[in-house]
Amino acid sequence: IPYSLDIQGEIILANAMKQFRNCSFRIKGSAALEICYVAAGVSDGYFHSGLSPWDVAAGAFILQCAGGRCSDFRDGVNFLFGREMVATNGKIHQEILQTIIKVA
Repeated sequence: IPYSLDIQGEIILANAMKQFRNCSFRIKGSAALEICYVAAGVSDGYFHSGLSPWDVAAGAFILQCAGGRCSDFRDGVNFLFGREMVATNGKIHQEILQTIIKVA
């Protein structure tokens, strides 16, 4: 969920709440921390737009070493410089991507 709830963020949040009815959402304010929580198994997934490389690089490395998965919103590898990211335990990656595509 985007940290800054501009118009796009509000739309993503509203649609995510409809799609993921049995989930909880937390915004901790640090992309790297959120991604590390996914790597540790505390969270199942994380997605965000408007990110800079320094926001996600370390967390993405840790997640990938732990067996998780990172991509941009189109399941591409440009999550580091593309300013959007999906980070998951790998098991729910496609489900989150499909939901984001419906929203976008």
